[in-house]
Amino acid sequence: MVNEAAKLERSQYMQAFPHERSAQRVGYANGFKPKTMLTRMGEITFDVPQLTFHI
Repeated sequence: MVNEAAKLERSQYMQAFPHERSAQRVGYANGFKPKTMLTRMGEITFDVPQLTFHI
């Protein structure tokens, strides 16, 4: 659920969905980076979306 929310937030920030071409697009999706957090219930690993920006 957290991973899907992160993907949606990335799309909103970039002003385009994955594989969508748009003049308003501010960057490109560049895969995911694993991020592990320690919680009371143990370790949870999230896929943090990576971005490459236009210059």
